[in-house]
Amino acid sequence: MNNLDSLIIVSLFWALYGFAHSLLANNRVKHLLITKGLIAGKNYRLYYCILALALLLPYPVLTHFLPSEPLWHWPVFLDPFLKGLSIFAILIFLWTFRYYNLLEFLGIYPESVREHFTLSPIHRFVRHPWYGCALILIWSRDLDNISLVSALCLTLYILIGYRFEEKRLISEFGEAYSIYKAKVPALFPLPWKHLSVNTAAQIQELMINPPNK
Repeated sequence: MNNLDSLIIVSLFWALYGFAHSLLANNRVKHLLITKGLIAGKNYRLYYCILALALLLPYPVLTHFLPSEPLWHWPVFLDPFLKGLSIFAILIFLWTFRYYNLLEFLGIYPESVREHFTLSPIHRFVRHPWYGCALILIWSRDLDNISLVSALCLTLYILIGYRFEEKRLISEFGEAYSIYKAKVPALFPLPWKHLSVNTAAQIQELMINPPNK
C-alpha cells in the first residue's frame, strides 16, 4: 500500500463518518427511527452521542497501519506559543462545558422540557467556541500526509456543520438567535464584535421566553 492509498482510505473514512453523523442528526431520519420504534425519542440524543464516539474508534487503529510521511513542521521558536495556544483551547473548552447541562446535552431530560441555549461568558465573544477550539487543536501541531487529510476533512465538516446547526437554532429560537448571530462572530473572537453583559442577558431571556410563545 502506498501513500496515495492511505490518503484515499482516510478521506473515505471521514466522508463516511460525516455522512453518518449528519444523517442521524437529520430530523426526518430521527422521526423515522422513532416512529418505527427502533429507538425511544427521549433517548435519541444519548444514543446519537454514543454512536458518534463509537464511529471514531476505528480511526486510530486504521491510521496505525497506514504508511505516512512528515509534511509540515512548525518552526521550533513557535513551539511554546503553539503549545500554549493548545492548552488555552482545552481550558476554554472545559470552562465553557461548565455552563452546559450535561443531562440536557445528552438528551436525558423529560420530553416536556424545552431545550434552551445557554450564553456562557465566552459565548458573548464567539458563537461556537468548541468548534473554534477544535480548529486550533487540529492545526497547531506538526502534520504528516494522513493528519493533513484528516485536518482538512474535519475543518470542512466544521465549516459546513455549524451552518446547518445554526439553521436549526434559528428555527428553534427565531429572532433572538438571529440577533445574536449578527452581533457575535462564529468561530474566533473579533475585538469589535461582542455582547455586553446586559445585552447577553436580554438575548438569553428572549431565547428562554420568546415573545410569540
